[in-house]
Amino acid sequence: MILALDLGSTSWKAALYTTEGRCAGLSRIPTPTGPEGAYTCFPQDGLQESLRQLLSGLPGLSDATAVALTGMAESGGFVSRKTGAMLTSIRPWYDGRSMEVFDRLRNSPAFAERSRQTGLPMSYKYGVFKLLDMAAGLSEPIGDVCFLGVVEQAALLLTGRMATDETLAARTLAFSLPQRCWDRSFLAALGLPETVLPPIAAPGMPMGETLPGVMGLPGGIPVCIAGHDHVCAAFGADVLTRGGVMVSMGTAQVMLCEKKTYAPEDALSGLSYGPSPTGRYTCLGSIQSAGASVNCWKNLLFPGEDYASFMAEAAAVSRPTGMVYLPYLSGSGAPHLEPHACAALAGLRADATRGALAAAIYEGLAMETRCVLEAMGEQPRLVCAGGLTRHERLMQTLADVTGAQVCLPAEEEGTLYGAARIASGPATGTSVMPPLSMARTLEPEAALHRAYTDIYQQTYKPLMKQIIALGEEKKHEVCKL
Repeated sequence: MILALDLGSTSWKAALYTTEGRCAGLSRIPTPTGPEGAYTCFPQDGLQESLRQLLSGLPGLSDATAVALTGMAESGGFVSRKTGAMLTSIRPWYDGRSMEVFDRLRNSPAFAERSRQTGLPMSYKYGVFKLLDMAAGLSEPIGDVCFLGVVEQAALLLTGRMATDETLAARTLAFSLPQRCWDRSFLAALGLPETVLPPIAAPGMPMGETLPGVMGLPGGIPVCIAGHDHVCAAFGADVLTRGGVMVSMGTAQVMLCEKKTYAPEDALSGLSYGPSPTGRYTCLGSIQSAGASVNCWKNLLFPGEDYASFMAEAAAVSRPTGMVYLPYLSGSGAPHLEPHACAALAGLRADATRGALAAAIYEGLAMETRCVLEAMGEQPRLVCAGGLTRHERLMQTLADVTGAQVCLPAEEEGTLYGAARIASGPATGTSVMPPLSMARTLEPEAALHRAYTDIYQQTYKPLMKQIIALGEEKKHEVCKL
């Protein structure tokens, strides 16, 4: 049995899978975050207890023969290299405290060629900006500490060893994509030793073994860092080899496909590139606030009610709604990455109902998805996974706006499944688990696709350009301060 853990932005999940791909148990807890001033973090004293709580709800742990870890990238905090103790909280990917460091350093000589070397457009989210911002408050010498994300710190608790994998390392901005290792010259230019970051393993390869008695698990079983959650989901659904685009729909939404090659000029597209578990490359675009948009508007429009009301009233509205929503609550994502962009809602009239507003949020997410897919290239097949797939009207709207088939896997927890699948061969010595099967496929409605195409070309894209331009103006004002 393979124990898979997914440490995500909204919830933490764990599941046991047989090597044939059958789920033998699932546990879930809310992501254990806490306040740190005006921000949210993973507190120093809560990580171990939260993992214990997550696993205590999962019977059959004693049958586990391997552990596969996945979760959010671009999180991070410091631990002691000598003791492994947490020295700081862990900041999640969306933490805005590193934006000041980002704005100050983004045009410095050390960062001049970072996009070409890493395959990433510049963003405050990446681990190196959190590292630099947090290092200023350390009392320990930089040579005595290591910067680890939440997945890597969970692996440390299980094994006593520090490591990461290529797909998580690639999201720090300190990784060389052509060479697939830490960029020593870049770290040196920042005055950082290479030891401030952990050793890198290939996705799915064991990085250590469980310590005796840890978290109720058998001692001595292999622990694998399967990789970035979105990459794991794509591998689980066989998108990386079969083709199409994996659409991971959580707090943020990521669209990911595989490319055979990577050239430095590809980074100029605004999309993100990284290593694939197959040995090739991934291409990634994003919506920073997907589930976050639905959560925000649900709380505004349906306070005290559950999501069933939001979904039902949105489904009862005829489409198109006549409104345009740009989902930039946390800035815009790749390929037009602008952290200072703000969300916008156009076309609102006095007779608008809350159901129409809810449906407009769905349309905005689908329009932004289409924008990302255009930058990635024509993709007739979308495999969707994550919490937002429960919103039936959103799924059909996604098909109608993009004109693509929308495939929904039979297994809801695609990221967990993908992590177990990546680790199944290397960790257990058995054949790789089968890919996820698809439960159903939604086809676009031709008349709606034509109507949405007109709105997308005539309204959404022009408005998007104006909103991005406003964000750029705000950025320049910040840089002058």
